[in-house]
Amino acid sequence: MSSDRDSGKDAESSLPDCPCCGQLVTRITTTGPDTGTVGPCGCSVTPDQIIAQRRRRNEREE
Repeated sequence: MSSDRDSGKDAESSLPDCPCCGQLVTRITTTGPDTGTVGPCGCSVTPDQIIAQRRRRNEREE
């Protein structure tokens, strides 16, 4: 049985890092097919950058 604290750690580990500044991304706003903003840092990124960042992170964890 897992506690709420354990599930919080799992959720945090699935969040991507910002490809621009490296901060943990908790929000992704897509404003067009090739534009977006991540938060809380506010960096401008493309959706493809976030997808690539998630893939790299998943590969490191395997």
